[in-house]
Amino acid sequence: MNIENDIRNVVEHAQYAGEYESEDLINKMKASGRSGLAISIGGKDQCLLIFVDGTVEGAALMGNEGNVYGDKAIYLYDNNLKFKIYLTEKLITESVAAGCRIYDKGHLQSSHLETIPEIGDHKKGRGG
Repeated sequence: MNIENDIRNVVEHAQYAGEYESEDLINKMKASGRSGLAISIGGKDQCLLIFVDGTVEGAALMGNEGNVYGDKAIYLYDNNLKFKIYLTEKLITESVAAGCRIYDKGHLQSSHLETIPEIGDHKKGRGG
């Protein structure tokens, strides 16, 4: 059985909990501490985020040209996506996340959305 079938089976038996923008979804799940699968809406590829106890533990990017899982999926992840979230038991999401675990969670933190800090002093005066 492949991951698409696993996801389909989980979603069929899960509780639908709404649609959210990417960053809102991550913040809401973190605050609630719930487990579930979030499936992107629209876009050419389908993105899956797997939450375990409110934390994104797994990801998959599924498209016509193939699938990527885990950290590689997060590197290619579009932060402007909208997701449908399906709440499930922790044991189920842990099982799905095992095949597409994220180890470098820094790419999901909101800090990557902030502006790049300026380093060094600015010259003041004429011409600069």
